[in-house]
Amino acid sequence: MLEAMALCELNVFHWHLADDQGFRIETKAFPEINEAAGPYDTQAEIRDLVAYTADRGIEVIPEIDLPGHTRAILAGLPKLSCSGKRVRPARTGGIYKTILCPGKEEAFRFLSALFDEICPLFPSALISHRRG
Repeated sequence: MLEAMALCELNVFHWHLADDQGFRIETKAFPEINEAAGPYDTQAEIRDLVAYTADRGIEVIPEIDLPGHTRAILAGLPKLSCSGKRVRPARTGGIYKTILCPGKEEAFRFLSALFDEICPLFPSALISHRRG
């Protein structure tokens, strides 16, 4: 698919990586997410794909939905939901009421740590990595 994109001079790959059905990025800081959320790409695989696309003039723009569409994250870290109840990743599409709780300071600390870990995998200007 990426080779076909390059042949057609398409230069942006919007990569949907996280939603209710799965969290597809390896996180070493929060392995319980990967254990609960199913198959994922390792950080090394992601770096390889980003380099592969860059060699073909394609920019990778990752998509991580928040604060909704987070059942896969909450399957591993239920304490970050508003109810704190254990959930499973969704098996179908739909609208789910369980979300990452915007009323919990711990949810913001989690997001900061998660993005500090995964943002450096993507050199796109449309996702930034903040330190400190």
